[in-house]
Amino acid sequence: MHRRLAIFTYKVLVNTNPIPITTATSTTLLYSQCNPLNPRTNGFAFFRLLSFTPGHRRAQDPDDPSNLMKEDGVSVCSQMWIENFREPDRIVSNLTTYLRRFELWVLAYQKVCADDMGAYMPRSAIQRSALEDLLALRNAVLDNRFKWGARLDFLIKSPKNKTDYQSLSKRKIKAILTTTQPAAFQDKIVQEVLFMILEPIYEARFSQKSFAFRPGRNAHTLLRVIRRNFAGYLWYIKGDFSTILDGMKVGLVISALMRDVRDKKVIDLIKAALTTPVITSRMEEPKKKTKRKYQKKRVLAEDEPKPDPYWLDTFFGFAPEEAEKIPSWGHCGILSPLLANICLDELDQWMEGKLKEFYRPSKSDVIWNSPEGEAEQGNTSWPEFVPTSGPDKTRKMDYVRYGGHILIGVARTESRCSHIEEAID
Repeated sequence: MHRRLAIFTYKVLVNTNPIPITTATSTTLLYSQCNPLNPRTNGFAFFRLLSFTPGHRRAQDPDDPSNLMKEDGVSVCSQMWIENFREPDRIVSNLTTYLRRFELWVLAYQKVCADDMGAYMPRSAIQRSALEDLLALRNAVLDNRFKWGARLDFLIKSPKNKTDYQSLSKRKIKAILTTTQPAAFQDKIVQEVLFMILEPIYEARFSQKSFAFRPGRNAHTLLRVIRRNFAGYLWYIKGDFSTILDGMKVGLVISALMRDVRDKKVIDLIKAALTTPVITSRMEEPKKKTKRKYQKKRVLAEDEPKPDPYWLDTFFGFAPEEAEKIPSWGHCGILSPLLANICLDELDQWMEGKLKEFYRPSKSDVIWNSPEGEAEQGNTSWPEFVPTSGPDKTRKMDYVRYGGHILIGVARTESRCSHIEEAID
């Protein structure tokens, strides 16, 4: 038996006749590989040819976080800003595409970590376990499984949060569930992602008369605008809508949001953040009775540095009331100021229309004599350029808003101011 197998193997190895194959190209290839006279190969190439199977490239795992980070998160945000400013009036109906971009979630994680830990974390320093948890959070949001205001069950935790919630006592668990707690780390990430998606959409639509809670339009910018544009007015109307910043009806917020955004998943996320109750109660701790001790007044030495006077501390800690109040609605977090501007933008647009209707130029005035009322002659910060009174006086007004406070300047008689005030009310 072994002898017959050896003879068969020898005949196959030394066989110079090609194996009959239909195509000429394949016949030539097999002949050259099976020919023992060919110096480039020998008879074993025939068996290698028959046993060779082309290898297939391994398919990428869709659940691998490293395969989902195809671009940089900043470049994705830049692309959104460019698209929205290129077409500012279009109605956005498909934001879920950006909600799926894992690069935005990684960027949101970096920003929240910087706020939470005080140090920026580069993408290369993020651990794989954190990326997997972040991917689980994204999938939960896309599958409508995410719940706002979680206290014990988290999909992702802060890197500095080392608490083992399964080993907590019942008393600590009760305190966590019934008392005021800071916003969950995963809630901040979802808020940041929604903010990065919605901000470029509405910044391209917002009025130039609003200055609060917007990039590059803070209180100092507003003061410069007031100093430059409002010095020539004789009458001023100041309005306070700061109670709106305490909260609005959910239906009004959603209707204002849906004027420009029609994505159901994003709308449902924000609606759930507004309607989910926030626990604000606190546990009363028993007060310990302590005896008041007599404290001797300390006299500072002559060479010892003296503390700052009270008025100096008050001056440097001063902030106007218009800049103090920041809205916080439900579980929206950093989305709350943006939502407040979205709701008040309708007032800004209405006032811009009234500014154009009210404007009546006069050639006798020194400052406002352009057809549109935009160009100005002279420096309006100086009193000598304030136009004089008379029947031909230019009728003009201006308007600015900072948060829930508005200021209107009117260059006309007092009766006109009362009419404007009644129209706003």
